[in-house]
Amino acid sequence: MENWASGYATTSFKRKTEGARNILRIRVTKNQLWLTTNTFMSWMVAQFDLLHLIPIDSLKSVEIEGKKICIEFEKSGRIKKIVLISRRQQELYQLLSAKLKMETL
Repeated sequence: MENWASGYATTSFKRKTEGARNILRIRVTKNQLWLTTNTFMSWMVAQFDLLHLIPIDSLKSVEIEGKKICIEFEKSGRIKKIVLISRRQQELYQLLSAKLKMETL
């Protein structure tokens, strides 16, 4: 879907201010949202809690806030929130929203 997205996790002030810039890969499969990066940058992205394979049924909400897409999901019994900045914002939002609606039916 996209190879050069940016984003940050909202779990701490440090993570909000230092996230990843133009190094995230976003993929949406039938059952998962993948947030990955290239091997060289994976250590940094993991440090900011941005490497995830999120099952679609774990998604709680997907919202647009300006140029950002805010994604809430459940992992290990906790709600996490990640903010993505994508060049394909509308396409990503529509795809995830549709998958989220299908899961709630």
